[in-house]
Amino acid sequence: MPDFVVHVSNLRRLERQLLEVADYEKQKLGQDLHDGLSQQISGIKFLTETLARQLARDDHRHAGQAADLVRLLTQAEDAAHNLARGLHPIRKEACGLALALEELSALMTQLYRRDCQFHCDPSVLIDQPQVAMHLYRIAQEAAGNAMKHGRPGRVTVSLLERRQTVVLEIHDNGRGFAASARHRRLQSLGLDIMHYRARLIGARLHIRSRPNAGTTVTCEWPRHCVTGDDAQSPRSNPHPKPTP
Repeated sequence: MPDFVVHVSNLRRLERQLLEVADYEKQKLGQDLHDGLSQQISGIKFLTETLARQLARDDHRHAGQAADLVRLLTQAEDAAHNLARGLHPIRKEACGLALALEELSALMTQLYRRDCQFHCDPSVLIDQPQVAMHLYRIAQEAAGNAMKHGRPGRVTVSLLERRQTVVLEIHDNGRGFAASARHRRLQSLGLDIMHYRARLIGARLHIRSRPNAGTTVTCEWPRHCVTGDDAQSPRSNPHPKPTP
């Protein structure tokens, strides 16, 4: 095999391992946030609520300040929960991707004050955690880009199944972009990472857009495709070594 082919193969393997480690660290940080900081904030909030109720019953002059603390702690609790879910979004069940995408759509609606809807075929179950994670990150990137750059009235995230192929589609009715601006625009939207994630799981990524007609990002993952992500998951080997 020519040296340059070996070099490219090793480079791609290293890139893949770096992405796996980054995803693993995000998941670990999200779990730590959920189990650590979020639980501590919840405990402090519980104690503060008890104190606020007591001060209110006694008509204490600091009762209002205690109530303000409860509101601030509630906001901090929600922020920590959302951050943890963003870093570690997918549950272990086969329906975990659908649940995570539903939560993502609700969060997008809340953050950007624009309608983000989620549609899912009940039959779409994915029992490969790394496949689910890559699909989720693609949806997260595409929906975020649509909200930030497309100025849409609505974004729709769909998870469907067609003839043993899982189809993830993110469509917005925003301003879109012309074919002449495609390369520059898509580079700025992180298309390279989305394409790379799709290739890792043997999926195909397509983007269609026209001025004032919105943008559609479609990722198709054939169920028969065997990927190496779950055979050597970062969960079982958190520090994979690049092959020389």
